[in-house]
Amino acid sequence: MILLFSRVRWCAQMIGVIGVLLGFFVLYSYLPSAMLEGSIVRLNSPDETANYFFTKLFSEKGELTYRDDALLVSKNYVHPRSMTVVVDVVAPVSFVGMPVLYGLLARVTGAIASVYFTPLLAVIAIPFYCLLIARIFSPPVGVLSGLLLLVHPAYWYYASRSMMPNVLFVALCMIGFSLLLWKKRFAAGFFGGLFIGAGLLVRFSEAPWVFGILGLLFLFYLLRHRPLHVMGCVLGLAVPLYAFFWFNNAVYGSPLLFGYQTIDTSSAVRALEQSQSVFSSFTLSRVGEVFAHAETILVSFLPYLLPFGFVPHIFWENFLNYFLFMFWWLVLPTGVGICYSLRLGILRVVREKTIDFRLPYIVVTALVSAWLIIFYGSWLFVDNITEEATIGNSYVRYWLPLTILTIPFAAQTVIFVRDRLSGIVRSAVFPLVIAAVVFYGFEATLWGSRESLETAARVLSDYREKALVIERLTPSNAIIFSQRSDKIFFPERRAAQATRDFHEVPLLPELVASYPVYYYGLWNEDDARHLTTKYFKNVGLKLNYVASLDSSERLYSVTKNGQ
Repeated sequence: MILLFSRVRWCAQMIGVIGVLLGFFVLYSYLPSAMLEGSIVRLNSPDETANYFFTKLFSEKGELTYRDDALLVSKNYVHPRSMTVVVDVVAPVSFVGMPVLYGLLARVTGAIASVYFTPLLAVIAIPFYCLLIARIFSPPVGVLSGLLLLVHPAYWYYASRSMMPNVLFVALCMIGFSLLLWKKRFAAGFFGGLFIGAGLLVRFSEAPWVFGILGLLFLFYLLRHRPLHVMGCVLGLAVPLYAFFWFNNAVYGSPLLFGYQTIDTSSAVRALEQSQSVFSSFTLSRVGEVFAHAETILVSFLPYLLPFGFVPHIFWENFLNYFLFMFWWLVLPTGVGICYSLRLGILRVVREKTIDFRLPYIVVTALVSAWLIIFYGSWLFVDNITEEATIGNSYVRYWLPLTILTIPFAAQTVIFVRDRLSGIVRSAVFPLVIAAVVFYGFEATLWGSRESLETAARVLSDYREKALVIERLTPSNAIIFSQRSDKIFFPERRAAQATRDFHEVPLLPELVASYPVYYYGLWNEDDARHLTTKYFKNVGLKLNYVASLDSSERLYSVTKNGQ
């Protein structure tokens, strides 16, 4: 009887967990569903547009580049933002991992379904996250951490912005690290490494801190216990990393080149090659020489490791605006949880002479947080015209790993307080606090800002209406220049970047001779006449009003003077 009751209870718990995860999958799919409404697919940003386009291209043709005759005429200028030109083809600017992984899945499901892959993986990763945190802290902390992550606005928002790679990356890493620490067996190590490597395939820019964590695990834990487990992890990592370098070589012409190359790594590579003989013939008498070469290598690679520099006053301001102030409700419990976990860990070391997992976790969290804050915070990303601090800004998604690492400390505080309550306070007040946190997650994500999911869905509908109007007004071979609106009309129409000072105008006479050319901008007719006089008249061209798409956005054709 007791066994039967236990099994019924376990089944009820599993049904409850699955129900919660399915519910959040539906919530996370709200915006992806809005992307697919109507006859054409529209997404919220040029990055998402490019990822979806190349996912579809890879699923249908097995290719990550496409050719366009307009490249030759425009000297490789005509292509959307978030895409670049490699020799004579258009390629992704971002890492190729998402189009490759989703493109492979989309061969089975169809490209349309790819907008739901991130929401699905986001909820699948939660049980693995709970297990990982439960192993480090405790089962109650693990369960509550999973719930807090599910409703956290940053995780929810970017799970819904489904063609952004950030939640895909953290979901794969959560699954991978959970498997890696689950069992000390070859298979667990292999699949753990496989998922972590797949995460790096998606966002290789996170490699320094991911490899840092793996290095600490290997040195202080795994290598001492199960060398075969480590071997499995290394082999698992090797599979996606080999694919990453293979695809980079195929698309960009070199395994070490990326779509957005922040520096020329040739000087760093030369420094490594020159140092080879010094390191290989190391002796105590050459210690100074070795350190000199090591310093040269570090200096050479520093611009690659910190492409945005090291600017303390900027990264502290960004950290305050986009982490502490934006998610203020987690700050105090997180701070208390860190202090409490540190105390418990030290006491265990003193009393039991055993390392508590919470201590290395605190060290890892501190090091990774410092890296992410400095790496991304030292640059000014402007993702909206008003320059407001909103959930849609890049810092929020870049700092998702920081969010995931710190949530367990907040959960630790809540569990600590709950365990010291009793009676009606514990049964009533505690659920109310959790309900308030859940409500805040709904409010901040769905309707609480200018870039909330509800607003984003309305914007997509607006994009779709404008795209259909533009399709009626322009021929299929048209090229449309705009500053930030290429996501509206690409891929049905060619897109190109319009610069603030119109540096592209000298390219236009040859383009106009071969293609219908248009400009899409926030100009009235007086503005268009002024721009014609200042920029276009010098090359024998003029702007002609075609249509108004709304109260401020207008479409103009570019023709020769006299036409």
